[in-house]
Amino acid sequence: MSGHLIRGLVISAALVLVAACGGGTGDAGGAPDAVVRSALSAAQSKDFTALEGLACEAQKDEIRDQFDFSAALSGLAPGIDSEQILDAIAIDTSNVEVGDPTINGDKATVEVSGSMSIDVDVDKLKPIIKAALEAQGLPSDDATIDQAMGLFGAMSSQDIPMDETLALVKEGGAWKICE
Repeated sequence: MSGHLIRGLVISAALVLVAACGGGTGDAGGAPDAVVRSALSAAQSKDFTALEGLACEAQKDEIRDQFDFSAALSGLAPGIDSEQILDAIAIDTSNVEVGDPTINGDKATVEVSGSMSIDVDVDKLKPIIKAALEAQGLPSDDATIDQAMGLFGAMSSQDIPMDETLALVKEGGAWKICE
């Protein structure tokens, strides 16, 4: 099986998590910590449009690009619907704690700690991997697919540390996460 395909799909899933915590969503007019909590909630529900909509102006394009999975996957897995891959991934942010904000005028910081995790539904992912391999003219036999599923299974449910300080800015009266 193509190691590039597997790595690409794993990296795409990881980007979902990293970028989601670097974007903002939810109660844009509320306190900075409420925006961070809403960002975590949006990441868990995979509402990436909301994240882009509440990123600071300086990062909107970057957030949009990070969540354009169709473009990212087109080279790795032509013809694969990125929504199918996202449907096979569950994001859990329930173990992330959001600290109190430190506000200084139109800038704020919010500490987050704990961890998030990704769970991969291998039964949903198997036919996607098979189709991707076939589209690339690569072997798509059961042994090859099982090898790929083993890699995804090993990745599933592993804690991803989220110990960092997020920077926020106030734009148009609303707090936006702006790293």
